[in-house]
Amino acid sequence: MRPLDLVRGRPFGGAGAHTWAAPLVQTMTGQIVDTAHAIATLRVQDEVLDIEAPRRAVAVGLDVEPAAEVLYRSWMRIEHRAGNQAGVREVIDQVRQMTGGGTECSRTRQSS
Repeated sequence: MRPLDLVRGRPFGGAGAHTWAAPLVQTMTGQIVDTAHAIATLRVQDEVLDIEAPRRAVAVGLDVEPAAEVLYRSWMRIEHRAGNQAGVREVIDQVRQMTGGGTECSRTRQSS
């Protein structure tokens, strides 16, 4: 996980204070999320699972981009691989909270 050891939150603290940095922030954020996802995916496939390594990768990525769907999917896979059903439900609850519960979409689909 060494590449992510260098990450300390959003690049430039986000682009709000530095509009000139907005394109850099966007690029760097995407690269951090991609790296976190790649590390989590590879580490969860290890024969001997060190569950903390992929969890740390996802945590770093979500600290940088809290809305990164790919990282929530990785997190669910990690918890499932660890046999932690409560952890899977926790991730689902966080996604629902972030998206406003998702109840509107499911009701709309059912009534169509």
